[in-house]
This record gives sequence, C-alpha cells and structure tokens, in this order.
Amino acid sequence: MVRSASTNPRNGALLDESWRICHSKYSRRCQNIFSEYPFETSSELDNGPNHSMSYKESLSLIVGNAIPILITGPAFLLKWKRYLPKSWQDVAQATVEFKAYVTEMVQEERELIAAGKQSKPNLMKSLIHASQSNSHSITDDSNLGRKQYVLTEQEIFGNMFVFNFAGHDTISITLCYAINLLAAHPDVQEWLSEKINAVSSNPDSAA
Repeated sequence: MVRSASTNPRNGALLDESWRICHSKYSRRCQNIFSEYPFETSSELDNGPNHSMSYKESLSLIVGNAIPILITGPAFLLKWKRYLPKSWQDVAQATVEFKAYVTEMVQEERELIAAGKQSKPNLMKSLIHASQSNSHSITDDSNLGRKQYVLTEQEIFGNMFVFNFAGHDTISITLCYAINLLAAHPDVQEWLSEKINAVSSNPDSAA
C-alpha cells in the first residue's frame, strides 16, 4: 500500500518504453554483427539497380514475420501477392530480395575463390568450400565406403538464413540486460575493457 502510494504510476510505462528502445537499438547492432562478421557484408547495403529494398529491410521483414512465412510459405505469398495488404506485399517482396542478396554474395565469394584471391575467413567462405568439395569415397579403414556429402545451393541459403535469424532476437535481449548490468558494476566494465583491449588489433580505439 505504501509503495503504491509513493511510486509514480508512470514509472512502469517509462521502464517498458526504455526496454523497447534498448531492444530495438541492439537488434540493429545484432543485424550488423550477423551480416558483417559471418558474411563480410553490410546490413546497410543500398538498393541496387535490381533491388527494391535494402538487405537490412528485407532481413528485418523476414525476421519479424518468420512464423507466418513458415506457415504459408514464400511461394504462397508471391502467388497471391497482388491480393494481399500492402504490409504483406512488402513481406512477400522481402523474401525475393533477401534471396537475391544472398545469391549475389555467394556469387561474389565464388568469383574470389575461382580467381585465387584471398579473403578473410568467414562463414560464407566455409559454406561455399563445403559446396564445392568433390563427393568421393573415404578410403581410411574406419570409414570405408562412406561418402563425403556436399552442400547444395539451397542448403547454403538455408544456413545463411538460420545464422541471421537464430540469434537475432535472443542476442539483442541478452545485450540489453548485459549493458544495464555493466552500468551497475563499473569494476566489471574495467575488466571487460581489459579483455577487449587484449584481443583488439587496435587497443587505442577500444571503448
């Protein structure tokens, strides 16, 4: 009773709003991390001549509507696109745009590999190498007669989507809690800063 009388009733709404803003902010950061580190691209890719939306926009729409897309299937959305509300037309188009971006990234990486150019080790490079390995029998005694299977084109696309989707929301929520906890524990901030500086190639720029 005392607490209810002395507590500003707006505090709950303000707290909810602060968490919403924090979650939105770190969702964008997670998008950047999951696109730039595993795939060496940017979530801020501008609309190219063959694109109607950016990579970030297409990924955001797909992640935000993943369950309905899985239930209906992209093919269904595209087939009935003209009859759908504008918001769902955008979702249907996002599935096309995302696949087009992934196709372009895969093709660029394959061209680098074919030309013998070295690129930074990343997830996409590993997936493409796995798709280009020749299927052959393993001759060692412990695995006699077993086949080494390779990834198909669809499996590459599937893996890239899963890595973008799987940690997008969970990691942004975790970051929200982590940042708030760090604010409450300056000693942990200093310890974390030391660890980051230890592995950073440019310690002077580490925050």
